[in-house]
Amino acid sequence: MKLLKFVKDWMLIFAMLTGIAGYFIYVNIPFLEPTHALADKTVRLLQPLLISTPGSCIGINKR
Repeated sequence: MKLLKFVKDWMLIFAMLTGIAGYFIYVNIPFLEPTHALADKTVRLLQPLLISTPGSCIGINKR
């Protein structure tokens, strides 16, 4: 139970650090260079949608 509580308490930080590490790995792999333009367009499309839905992914609006 202590491990489960620890993971729940720190999951956001783990996810953020994993995303940062994944980004730096992705940008530094030379053969993925052609996919950067498509990834940029996808992020520009999806990011506002994710930001404008408060609580949809973290359960704030659940009763």
